[in-house]
Amino acid sequence: MITACQELGLAFVLAHGETADCMMAATYRQVTGTSGVAVVTRGPGFASASNSLAEGTLDSFPLPHLLISDVVGADSTDRVAHQRLDQVSGGNAR
Repeated sequence: MITACQELGLAFVLAHGETADCMMAATYRQVTGTSGVAVVTRGPGFASASNSLAEGTLDSFPLPHLLISDVVGADSTDRVAHQRLDQVSGGNAR
């Protein structure tokens, strides 16, 4: 992903954690007026990113335009249960 960003002329800034990642993207959006994008890992990374999304909503701070994460595929749920989080239904898993 880093190489693809460089080839497209997009700046890729690595953050220490997902919460900081989202806050950096939101700040970039506010300062530059262009889209802020945050890329986070699945499961715990997405859960951590939701902290900054909630904080931004409560503080009326502009959120990143785009939050990118992946999910655990149905064929891998037995192997990677520690990263399994229902990100799609908003916590309404059955």
